[in-house]
Amino acid sequence: MMGLSVLGAVTVSAVALVRLARTNPKRRRILGLPQQATHHRPLAAVTMVCAPGLLLLGMEGGPAFTVWLSALTLLGWGVASLGR
Repeated sequence: MMGLSVLGAVTVSAVALVRLARTNPKRRRILGLPQQATHHRPLAAVTMVCAPGLLLLGMEGGPAFTVWLSALTLLGWGVASLGR
């Protein structure tokens, strides 16, 4: 059961992390992408990144949270490296 909940939490956090990377105005400017017409509201995406980890910590305990945090760190590095 822990594996499925961690996988779900990592998936939700990864989607939000990719959204943060795609809508970041400074990152878009550095990569030469056009600016978005909509306003950048990172608070909702940051909440979506962090909330699954807090839920895991409350429901499954420390090991699930640690696995989620490790996977999120690797995904963050992967998203950052794909933008160049």
